[in-house]
Amino acid sequence: MAQGWKESGSWDLSPSLLNIQGLHNLRYISLTSWEDTPNWMVEDSGSITQKTTRKIFKDSNLTCQWDKLIWTSFIPHVKTLMLWKVLYHKLSIDKDIQIRCLSLCSMCSLCRKQEESFFHLFFYCSVTSQIWNYTKQVFPEFSPLSINDIIDFLMLAGSLLVNLVRLATITYSIWMIWRMSNHARFQKNISICSAIHTIKGFIRMTSNASRKHMRNDIVNFSCLNFFYITMRCQKETSPIHIIWKFSHVN
Repeated sequence: MAQGWKESGSWDLSPSLLNIQGLHNLRYISLTSWEDTPNWMVEDSGSITQKTTRKIFKDSNLTCQWDKLIWTSFIPHVKTLMLWKVLYHKLSIDKDIQIRCLSLCSMCSLCRKQEESFFHLFFYCSVTSQIWNYTKQVFPEFSPLSINDIIDFLMLAGSLLVNLVRLATITYSIWMIWRMSNHARFQKNISICSAIHTIKGFIRMTSNASRKHMRNDIVNFSCLNFFYITMRCQKETSPIHIIWKFSHVN
């Protein structure tokens, strides 16, 4: 019997799936000698198509708000891909490998005190915390404890240049944490000072390569000054002097 099938003649779908409009149209099927197949009532053919699935998720307002935000031509895509994997939790961490029923002794390669899990490596490790504490010097409102904290930080409003600095800070920090973990396991340790110096250099190089502008306020000034980024202010519009001449009316 197919998984999720009830003897009453219906599919036992999880509540989270039932909240998506259209999935309740997955009706019961008749029991035959053939393999069980869902009867998708949205389509006349009864089959699930990519077009219909895309339309259901689009109508359910489940579109991702940050998927296009993290990709930019000023940051190498190999590093942005690492951020994408972290936001989607798609990295092979020791804890995730153990969940797949693979016997593996686990220990964090950075602190060597705790078991390596996704949240420990990127948020709670004592070595990782030093990197995040460095970013808090310029972004005091940023306290990463989960993936949602990173997404909320990236979605903050700001000038084009500061938004790029914010994205570069997160991207290069995530990439460096993963690189430090792999180096500690397979090669040699990367010191915190060297890691922070590399992150700061990449942020400065990325921001200076762009043509984005800052706002003329102290927040933008302190952020760019912290990373030694060239400040490009928005051009002010030149005033146009108009002299009104009124004709004399007799």
